[in-house]
Amino acid sequence: MMIESSPILAAFFDVSIILLMMTLCGVTFRHNRKNPAALGRKARYLPLAGLGVIAIFFALDLAALTVIPAVWGNQLSMMFVTNLYMDWSWMVILFSVSLIGVGYLCSMQEASEAIAKLEGAERKAQFSHRRMADFAESTSDWFWEMDEKLRYTWFSSNVEKVIGAPRETLYGKTREELITTAESNVPWHEHLNTLAAHKPYKDFIYKRQENHDVKWIRSSATPIFDESGRFAGYRGTGSDVTREVEAENLSNEAKNLLAHAIEGLSETFALWGPDDRLVLCNNKFREVNAAAPDAVEPGTPFADHLRVLLALGAYPNAVGREDAWIEERLSKHRNPRGPFELARHGGVWLMLDEQKLDDGSIVTIGLDITKRKEAEIALQESEALLESVIENVPLGLLIKDAQHIVELANSTYLNWYGLDDTDLVGYPSSSVENFQPESDAALMNDQERKVLATGKILTRQVERTFADGEIHTVEITKFPVHDLDGKIIKVGSISVDLTEQVRAQKALSRRESQSRDFAETASDWTWETDTQLRFTAISDRYREITGFEPSALLGKTRRDFTSEDTNDEKWHRHYANLDNRRPFRDFRYDIRRLDGSILTVSTSGKPIFADDGVFDGYRGTGTNITEQRRMENARDAALREALEANAAKSKFLANMSHDLRTPLNAILGFSDILRDQMLGPLGESKYVEYATDIHSSASYLLELVNDLLDISTIEAGKKQLEREELNVRDLIEDCVRTFIGKAYSKDVELVTDVPEQLPPLLADKRATRQILVNLLTNAVKFTPSGGKVTASAQVRENSMEIVVEDTGAGISPELLAEVTNPFNRGQDNPYETDAGWGLGLSIVHSLVGLHEGRMEIESTPREGTKVTVSIPNDSESYRKTRLLDNAQPVQPPLAR
Repeated sequence: MMIESSPILAAFFDVSIILLMMTLCGVTFRHNRKNPAALGRKARYLPLAGLGVIAIFFALDLAALTVIPAVWGNQLSMMFVTNLYMDWSWMVILFSVSLIGVGYLCSMQEASEAIAKLEGAERKAQFSHRRMADFAESTSDWFWEMDEKLRYTWFSSNVEKVIGAPRETLYGKTREELITTAESNVPWHEHLNTLAAHKPYKDFIYKRQENHDVKWIRSSATPIFDESGRFAGYRGTGSDVTREVEAENLSNEAKNLLAHAIEGLSETFALWGPDDRLVLCNNKFREVNAAAPDAVEPGTPFADHLRVLLALGAYPNAVGREDAWIEERLSKHRNPRGPFELARHGGVWLMLDEQKLDDGSIVTIGLDITKRKEAEIALQESEALLESVIENVPLGLLIKDAQHIVELANSTYLNWYGLDDTDLVGYPSSSVENFQPESDAALMNDQERKVLATGKILTRQVERTFADGEIHTVEITKFPVHDLDGKIIKVGSISVDLTEQVRAQKALSRRESQSRDFAETASDWTWETDTQLRFTAISDRYREITGFEPSALLGKTRRDFTSEDTNDEKWHRHYANLDNRRPFRDFRYDIRRLDGSILTVSTSGKPIFADDGVFDGYRGTGTNITEQRRMENARDAALREALEANAAKSKFLANMSHDLRTPLNAILGFSDILRDQMLGPLGESKYVEYATDIHSSASYLLELVNDLLDISTIEAGKKQLEREELNVRDLIEDCVRTFIGKAYSKDVELVTDVPEQLPPLLADKRATRQILVNLLTNAVKFTPSGGKVTASAQVRENSMEIVVEDTGAGISPELLAEVTNPFNRGQDNPYETDAGWGLGLSIVHSLVGLHEGRMEIESTPREGTKVTVSIPNDSESYRKTRLLDNAQPVQPPLAR
C-alpha cells in the first residue's frame, strides 16, 4: 500500500512544495517592493542557496542508498528509499530551480529598477542644474563653493560683474587672500574664527577694494560634510550691498550730524510731532526741565508736558491763573507768531521761538536770556542811578554837538542859572538871553572848536551871575567826546563852582601879603658871640623890639634869656650845630619881654674863622617874627581848611567815580550788544551809529572816572600799600609784553635792559605795575614811527631805579615843571599826540610818593623823554645781598 501510493504522495508533495515556494517568493517579493534595492541584495543569494540544497540532497541521497539498505536489508526498504529518493529528488530539483529562478528574476528587477532610477536621477540632476543656472543668472547674487582648505573651487558667473574679471582668477584662493584692504576689526576676526570652526554664518558684510573701487559684500554660507562626517568645504551665496551700505552710512552720518548739531546748540531744542507729542530734544532742553524727567520723554504730549511743569511751579507768571495761562501757552504753541519771552522758576528767562513745519510738526527753540534780562533790569536801575547822579551831582554838566547845540544839561547846571530844559536844550548856550557876555560866548565857542579840532582838554575860569543874584567863580573844563572810531563828535563841559575856594585863596593871599608887609617894615638886629658862644655885641634895635638893654645880655648865651625849655630836641639840634661850627638859619625861639608878653624870634648865624682857620665865634641877625608867626598860624589854619575842602572834593570824586563806574560798565556792555547786533539786526542803521557813539563816549568817560578814582583815592589817603618782594625783571617784561602789539603797529622798537641777578624789590605789586604801565603808555604813545622805547632797572644805593626812556616828541621846558599835575599834558602840539586826560604822570608821581620814593623827568623836545623812578628798598633779600657785598669786596652783579 505504501509502495503503490508513493507516486501519488510524491506528486502531492511536489505540488505542495512548489506552491509553498511560490507563495514564499511572492510574499518576500511583495514585502520588499518598497525597498527593491534590499530585495535585490537578498535575491542575489538565492541561486547560491539552490546549489547548496542540491549538494545537501546528493549527500543525503548517498547516505540513504548506502545506509538504509544496509540497516534494513530487505527489498521493502530498498523500494522505500527508491521511491523516497525519486519523490524528494524532484522536489529538491524543483525547489532549487525555484530558488535560482526567483533569484534571477529579483536580480533582473533590481538591475532594471536601478537603471531606471539612475536615468531618473540624471534627468532630475539635469533639471536641477538647469533650474539652478536659471536662478543664478536671474539674480544679482552669486553662488560659490569652498574645499576643505577654505579655497574657492567654484563661482557662478554673476561674480564677474562685481570683480570685473573672469571667475577663474578666484579659484584656489582663500577669502583672506582676496581681501586687499587690511581688516583688523573684531567682526572680521570673529568671521575667520567661524570659518575655522566650520560653522554656518549668515549676512556677514565685509569690504573689498580694488585700486580705488570699494565694494561691500554680504556673504552667507553653510558647511559641507561627507558621509563619514568629515568637513568637505562650504557652499554659500554672495551679494553686492555697496549701495545699501553707502546709503546706510550716509543716513547714519546725517543722523549723527543732526544729533551733534542739536546737542551742540546752546539753546534748548524740542521737536513735537504732528500729534503734538515729543519726538526728540537735546540735553539743554532736558537740563532746563530736569525737575520733571518724565515730561521730557519721547511721546509725551505737549499739554501734559506743560501741566507737569506747571504743577511743579516752573512758571511763576502762571500762579493764580493756571488754566488761562495754559490756554494762552497752547495757543502760542499751535499758532506760532514769532519769538516771545517766558519766565521760569529761579529767575530764569527764556526767549522761545516756535516754528510749524509742513507736516504739522512744531520745533521749539529756547534761548536762555536770564543774563540779558538781569542786565536789562540792572541797566534800568543803572540808568536811574546815573540819571540821579547826573541830576544831583554838584557839578554842572553839558553835552553839545559840533554846532554848539546843547543836547544835555543836568539839573545842577539849570538850577544855577534858573533855566529850564526848554530854555537851553536844543539851542546854543550863547543864544540864552542875559546868560553870558558876547565876548565870553565868543571865547567859549572858540574853545569848543579847538576841542573838536585838536582833542585837547581846555579849562577856563569865568564869573557868572547865578539865579540867586550872586556872582560866582566857575571853572569850566571842555573835553572831547569820541565815537567808536576815535572821531571827535561832541564836546562835553563840566562846570565846578569855585567860589568858596577862590574866596579862601584870596583870604590866604591877603594874609601872606600882610606877613610880608610886617617882615619888610620890621628891622633885624645883629649880634656876635665869642668862641664860648657868649654874646659880645648886640645892636640897639634889640632894645626897641624886646625892651631889654643889649648890654644886659653881653657875656650870656642864648639859652640864658629864652623862656623855653632848652632841654627839648629843638635846642639840642641847635647846640649840636653850634658845637660843630655849622651855619644855621631861622632858628626860632620865644623870649619874654619886660611887659610879660612873649615874642617869637628868628635868628640865623654863621661861624667866623680867623685867617689861620681857628674858630672865632658866630655872627648873625635876629628878627621879631611874632606877627609873622601869628599870620603863619592863620595861614596854616586856612590851609588846613583848604586841604579839608580838597579832601572833601577827593572824597566826593571817589564816591562819584564809584557810583558812575557801575552804570558806565552797564552802558558799555549794552551799547556793545546793540552795536554788534548780537541779538539780531536793529533795523535802522542809525541805531548802530548811535550805539557806537554811546559806547565811545562811555568808554572815554569810564577812563576818566577810573583815573579820577585813582587820584581821589590817593589824595584821600585811602590808598593802602601791600608790600611784598617783587621780581622786577619779570614785572617789567610782563608789562612790556602788554604793549608789544601797539608798538608793532606804530613801528616802534620796544626793548628791556634788566640784569638777571637783580635783587627783589619790597613794594606794592599793583602800584608798581601801574607805574610801569602808565610810563610805557606815555612812551609808546608819544614815540613816532621808527622810534625806540627802553625799559630798564638797576640798584642805586638803597633804592631800586626803574627807567623808561623813549625817543619821542619830548616835553618843552615850560611844561616840564607842571607835567605831573592832574589834567596836564606834556605835549603842547595836539596834532602830535593821542587822546588822553593828562592823569598818567600825576598817578605815577602819587604812587611813587606813597612808596617814599622820587621821580625825575628829563626831556628834550623832538629828542625824547627819560623818566626815572627811585623806590627805597628794604627787603630782607636785598639786605642780605648788601651784607654779602659789604663782607666780600667783589664786583656787584649789576656792575658785571
